[in-house]
Amino acid sequence: MPSEEIAHDPKNALKHQVSDGCACAMCGATDRPLAFHVLERDYPKDDVAAQGFLVLSMTVDALRGSFPLCDRCAPACPKCGLPVETEQVLAFQNSVGAKLGKGVCPQHEGLGQRLKTVFKRTFNIG
Repeated sequence: MPSEEIAHDPKNALKHQVSDGCACAMCGATDRPLAFHVLERDYPKDDVAAQGFLVLSMTVDALRGSFPLCDRCAPACPKCGLPVETEQVLAFQNSVGAKLGKGVCPQHEGLGQRLKTVFKRTFNIG
């Protein structure tokens, strides 16, 4: 994505982008556009980061970064283009101890959990 587009609309930096030499943390795809601000995490500098973690910044005592996700694992919202949080993303989030970043579609944030709740209530499950 050209830097002019990002400068014009900062949310473009949160959308999926083609990135050479980087793979999706969930599926390992290297040929798909990646979103870098869906799942974020900090690690103490001496800890070993989970596989797929991409360091975005470092301080004296910590590593800050994200888990890049492709447009198949975290598809883009058809309305705003930001990645959508899916059940698979939430499961991966829990497995690596990450938190949701600012790069998640605000209209769909928490949608997976809300749909699960509606489904359970509708069919009197759980």
